[in-house]
Amino acid sequence: MSQIVNHTNILNVLDQIINETTSHIHDFTNSRHDFTRKRKLSASTVIKTILNMRSNSLNAELFDAFPEPNKQVSVSAFEQQKAKLTPACFEYIFHQFNRQTNNQQLLNHQYHVLAIDGFDLAYPGTQIQIIFEI
Repeated sequence: MSQIVNHTNILNVLDQIINETTSHIHDFTNSRHDFTRKRKLSASTVIKTILNMRSNSLNAELFDAFPEPNKQVSVSAFEQQKAKLTPACFEYIFHQFNRQTNNQQLLNHQYHVLAIDGFDLAYPGTQIQIIFEI
């Protein structure tokens, strides 16, 4: 069911979609036995870590995701868990997210703004400048 999505609940919507996806994760794995044992890197954790990556090295991304020494995971362990997921998992999340956020307010009546991290946006050929700050 669609709901009005804004900056206060968009992450909750994505979190709900990921939780719903992992409730039937075997539809998106290579084997029925994948993600059956309790591990540090659950399907949900792997998906959220991948979606939060920012183009650093994998080692740096994992350190950012798991900064506490007793919760850190190796690159090898992460790669092994990630390999269990099929691309269909992320395609499903993408389509579910778009389906559930179709009532989102659009920028200029045509653009979905999903992330703003602080930048200046100048429209070409105009004097209009929008400054986004968080």
